[in-house]
Amino acid sequence: MKLILASSSPRRRELIKNLGLDCNFISPHFDEREPMKSESPENYVIRMSLMKSLSVASRIDEDVLVIGSDTVVVSQSNFYLKPANAEIASRMLKSLSNRSHEVYTGICLISFNFKIVITDFESTIVTMRDYSMEEISQYIESGEYVDKAGSYAIQSKIFNPVQKISGCYNSVVGFPVCKIAKYFDQLNIKIQIKQLSDFQKCTNCKFI
Repeated sequence: MKLILASSSPRRRELIKNLGLDCNFISPHFDEREPMKSESPENYVIRMSLMKSLSVASRIDEDVLVIGSDTVVVSQSNFYLKPANAEIASRMLKSLSNRSHEVYTGICLISFNFKIVITDFESTIVTMRDYSMEEISQYIESGEYVDKAGSYAIQSKIFNPVQKISGCYNSVVGFPVCKIAKYFDQLNIKIQIKQLSDFQKCTNCKFI
């Protein structure tokens, strides 16, 4: 079964490569939507993941398995998506400082020819350190906040915003590798972990 990751994210592409899989990459073509009224974070990320997978699967006339994923940050019942500009990113980071929030990442595996539709999600509690407004400004100037849910990258070496996590580190990066690996095992897709360092940052990872 050929694998296609429905993503333009270099982070997700790198994470799936760490499973030792031969995977192609196609960017999904759809407008990311705002959460619907009263929609839960888990339903939102599953819906976005499903739309990403469908946007690619509908363009492929082969026996393939398409994998889509989407991430959102939730703090005090507020959804933090990708920031539209630097001002919004700065406000997000200020509100997240020195407190905990949740990161939800959804996944969707679809194959029309093999009649496979799998959806799931992972949630991780993230506690941020007490960083300053000056640090926020410097991070914004770096441009690394762009295209990041919640305006930060947990793996950032220049900002290092996270104090601790409870759950899946890779899910916060943008791709819950442990959960994906579970479904690959059910589908008899063999994996071979190439890099363990990121898994060692998880608090509930099956690979450590």
